[in-house]
Amino acid sequence: MAIVRYRSTGEPYLSNEWGFEEVETALYRVMADGETPYTTVLTEDEKLEVLETVAEQTDRSEGVKWDHFEGAIKDLIAARKVVPEALS
Repeated sequence: MAIVRYRSTGEPYLSNEWGFEEVETALYRVMADGETPYTTVLTEDEKLEVLETVAEQTDRSEGVKWDHFEGAIKDLIAARKVVPEALS
């Protein structure tokens, strides 16, 4: 989401702020595709990882898009290690 902010000199600039709320929204969009269960939850560390991935992989001339968040989330979920349950 873009917000108009002001420098200490009073000069306006456009700030593009994305946070955990946007990561959660993108997760819901990924779940709506049907490939990811609706019970999927991201930890705060994973949400931060998504933000960092998007920041590193986004071309400034292109800007941040929902597709970037969705791709980062899909990659994160795919990379999760499956831990087998203890044998009884």
